[in-house]
Amino acid sequence: GYGMSSGSFITTLGADYTTGSNAISNSAITPTSGIGPNGINVGRRIDLYVAPGYKINPDTVAYAKVGYTNVSTNGLNDTSTGAAIGNGPGSSGVIYGVGFKQRFDHKSPYFYAVDYTVGSTNSGQITDPTGAAGYDSKLKFSSLSLSLGYSF
Repeated sequence: GYGMSSGSFITTLGADYTTGSNAISNSAITPTSGIGPNGINVGRRIDLYVAPGYKINPDTVAYAKVGYTNVSTNGLNDTSTGAAIGNGPGSSGVIYGVGFKQRFDHKSPYFYAVDYTVGSTNSGQITDPTGAAGYDSKLKFSSLSLSLGYSF
């Protein structure tokens, strides 16, 4: 992320990238056959956001966050059975959240940040490997992160 400040206010433009097998539970994933998983594992998520914030003191910033997310829907797995669900074009939507950043000490350029983000994507169609069933892929997720950073 990159932040620009004006007095006690700061606006950050940023991006987050998550890889690996990330579980997303969601009651909106349903196959056309009527029986479906209550959660899936996805491969990656990319978030682009703006985070307006307020400097509580020279070393602490509290902020809100709003932005765009894109979730990979390639190689999905049903978390309840472990079965492969299939592939799809990906799913995108909105994120929002809150967080704060705190310097380690007053003269340090290093800081830590705690961030809580929630989001959901638009509905999209996913097919299983045989092409026999379709899934509504409206995804809902939340994440809590702790990060370290450097300011200059």
